[in-house]
Amino acid sequence: MSTRSSERGALGARRRGRRLRWALAAVLAGALAGGGTGEALAGGWTFLPVKEEGFRAQPTLALTGGWVDPDTRLGGSAGAYGAELSFNCLLLQPPRNRIRTTLSYMRYDDQGLKLNDFELNPHYVVELSERLWVGGGPGIGLVKADTSGEDATMLAFQLGASLHYRLNRLFLGAEARYQITQSDRYGPAGNTDSGVNNFRVLAKVGLNL
Repeated sequence: MSTRSSERGALGARRRGRRLRWALAAVLAGALAGGGTGEALAGGWTFLPVKEEGFRAQPTLALTGGWVDPDTRLGGSAGAYGAELSFNCLLLQPPRNRIRTTLSYMRYDDQGLKLNDFELNPHYVVELSERLWVGGGPGIGLVKADTSGEDATMLAFQLGASLHYRLNRLFLGAEARYQITQSDRYGPAGNTDSGVNNFRVLAKVGLNL
């Protein structure tokens, strides 16, 4: 009984910790997005800016790597890696600052659980200086969970905050993100976990194209 109580206590602590990290990320991302809301009310947003003369997509290609903590007993906190392509949003731009769209792939593999994560994340980005930007926003994704038992492909939603540093062609960045997935069952027989919600922190290095 004591072992089961300890396991339940540890699992509860992990879940409370994840909720706290999610709340912190949400506060930061919400504060950044709030600036965009005020500008939207004031007008001046551009629809389909890609059609405007002088529009620059400013694409960036980067490799990513960091740490992922999934909310499942089939895998623990472990490293992950991937790649992303980001650019100024082609659909909508605010009168000040900018929206950056990021297409990304991430791979996680621990204790027999493999996650392949494909995401689309638009971030409202504030330029603190010419080289340093900070942003935040929501996103959607598709997560494929592979295990020794039943696999599952789940729709996902995420919220994150990001840091961007640009020095000529060099790009350095970091991001914290919490992701919620559909509650689909997966894994070996007897597994009671559903969904694969996760919190991650990633570092990025790449080239401004």
